[in-house]
Amino acid sequence: MVRGLRHGELTTHPAHLHIDLLPVLQRRGLGSRLIDTLRAALAERDVPGVHLGYAAENVAARKFYDRYGFTELPSSTPTSPLLGIASS
Repeated sequence: MVRGLRHGELTTHPAHLHIDLLPVLQRRGLGSRLIDTLRAALAERDVPGVHLGYAAENVAARKFYDRYGFTELPSSTPTSPLLGIASS
């Protein structure tokens, strides 16, 4: 099990994403470009989805992922939030 994933989430979201941009590089579209590039590469390889975790206190990150279209996975908890999105 990876970071608490269960409920078949590794089947639907087997890839893992970690973005850690310095504050000076945030809000420039780089995070979206990284996600777009990864999702396109995963889709080319028939990988169905990607998952990520983030620090629960990072409200800005959650807003970014929500706007992008990530959704909370069933195994997500308030202290260990997990999100996922389809590759294509």
